[in-house]
Amino acid sequence: MRSLLFLFVVFHAGISFSQTSAAAADSSLVEAGIPALGREWSGADYLQAAKVLAEGKVPLPRLTDEQGRLFLQRLTTTDNFSRYRDSTLPLEKRLPDYFNLLTGATAILKEYLAAADKKLDVHREFAQQLAFGMRMAAMGVQLMDEYLPTIPKDDKYETRMAGMKRAYGGLMTMYGGAEASLSDTRFFSPSDLTLLVSTMAETLPVVKKGFSADYKAEFRKKLESHRTTFTDAEGAKALQQMIDEFGA
Repeated sequence: MRSLLFLFVVFHAGISFSQTSAAAADSSLVEAGIPALGREWSGADYLQAAKVLAEGKVPLPRLTDEQGRLFLQRLTTTDNFSRYRDSTLPLEKRLPDYFNLLTGATAILKEYLAAADKKLDVHREFAQQLAFGMRMAAMGVQLMDEYLPTIPKDDKYETRMAGMKRAYGGLMTMYGGAEASLSDTRFFSPSDLTLLVSTMAETLPVVKKGFSADYKAEFRKKLESHRTTFTDAEGAKALQQMIDEFGA
């Protein structure tokens, strides 16, 4: 379980929901300090939500109740990425906000990890956030790709490029952890695992640029070992899609 948290730190589903239903259900969360669920969240909103949960001001939101479901939808929707995709906004504003989102989302995941350690049944909530983490990583790669050409070729150029290389290298660790999670059938349900493998397949074309040539070969062999895990059509298709992504 803690290796799964690490893959999220190194770096879900974009669910749409009505603002009316969110507003009706989130009043107690808002009173406790959680940002409103009926609007997009910024990085600062993720940090605020993490603070409220860490302080225990509200019970840990769960998918089994309406407020919890709406919270997790807002937490993991890629609608919150709209500002990062807006090239009219300067990178100097988008990048710090993105890293606040990353920090806040990771802190929130830690709360669910603690719940899992206490044997609470939070596998669906955990899987949803891990899938979001992969999409968040893909968004980060796109921002880095945008930032790369702007790096000035001054006396700090080599240092900045080394930092970029480390960031891309972290993707190997992240997807190595994601691949390992596909074997965790005691914690994750079959539908959880299908969500994870499908999101991996969705984001892999963006993040694989961080993989070295030998890691691509190793990763492909590991993926092939999971063929028996996915008997459902969706999971099997996503797994094969990733295998094909690395070529024969």
